[in-house]
Amino acid sequence: MAVIPPQGIADGKTSSLETDGNVGPPPDTVAFLFEKRGWQQNHEAAPQTTRAQACAIARFLITSGRMKMYFRGWMAVAFLGLFLGHAEAIDKIAITSFKRPGDVAKVNGGNANNGVAAKNDETIHYELRLQNQTTGDLATLNVEYVIFVQRQKLGQKMTDPAHVDRIVGSQSVDVLNNREPKSVTTTDFTLHKATLGGGWTYTNGGRLRAEDSVLGVWVRVSQNGQMIAEYINPSSVKSRGWDQK
Repeated sequence: MAVIPPQGIADGKTSSLETDGNVGPPPDTVAFLFEKRGWQQNHEAAPQTTRAQACAIARFLITSGRMKMYFRGWMAVAFLGLFLGHAEAIDKIAITSFKRPGDVAKVNGGNANNGVAAKNDETIHYELRLQNQTTGDLATLNVEYVIFVQRQKLGQKMTDPAHVDRIVGSQSVDVLNNREPKSVTTTDFTLHKATLGGGWTYTNGGRLRAEDSVLGVWVRVSQNGQMIAEYINPSSVKSRGWDQK
């Protein structure tokens, strides 16, 4: 036996429903729906019919365009709230980094000989530029950084992993206003380059050319012990860990 769904549901999507006892939500759900619709009396008088009607109503609500529109709106609001919450917690400051020439005389343990750089070596540092993105001043900031430098050596086997140095440091910033950026300069360090010339080779097939390189820069800015900005370039250096030695 088929029953006719309530007016507004018979739109071609749900034409009829069988009432063999296997169709429709549980009785308590049916009662709830009918209480909201003012149909409790009909439910008590004809449980099989109202059960089928409730199932049709539920299907109609789920598949209706209005319900889909509401659902999409809820999802958009949820994602926007998540994004804004993240931005509020972590992006109060925009950070960029720039490679700058360094002073070889300041490098301890590098190839500095009375302030004269060794051939092919390069001494550099990084300028870390901070831009306040809030509507007010940010005071008492602590800027920490880690620069990852890959060191190669002549004669080292090509299959051996290169050693990675961690150039670490920190500086304080008294006040960062929202009108102009402020820069922090990292420690100077040297990138070494070397080539084995004269046609010589290593018996182990080791490197004939060694060249240091910067793998990446990681910066954190905190205020009162809470991190308010972070910069990782490229993102792959995050796998090396902030505190890992």
